[in-house]
Amino acid sequence: EMLQMVKELMAFRHSRPIMEHSQFFTSDICTWYKPDGLQMEKEDWHYYVRAVSCLIKNSKNNNRLFFIFNAYQEEIKWQLPARDFEWKLVFSTVDTLKKQKMKSLKVPPFSVVVLEKSK
Repeated sequence: EMLQMVKELMAFRHSRPIMEHSQFFTSDICTWYKPDGLQMEKEDWHYYVRAVSCLIKNSKNNNRLFFIFNAYQEEIKWQLPARDFEWKLVFSTVDTLKKQKMKSLKVPPFSVVVLEKSK
């Protein structure tokens, strides 16, 4: 199962040019969010280190990927950043989430979720 998941992640990365950067993601490409959907502030990094998310964007073709990392021992309701579009689930480390369009979701403990701007 682990090998299959790694294969899927590799295929996912290679199929999304937005993930191809020669430098570390800067603030114009990557924005970090708290579970309530608000942007992280400097002081938030001490409190939210177990539950963060980041929006990676490409302004050239308007692509968006949203990564959610829940390292907390409980499920967390995540409010997705307000946008004029919906998100669809493209990867999850847990099977309980369905691939559907959404504006918020409950993220299981100890999991990673990747959403993509729906077309």
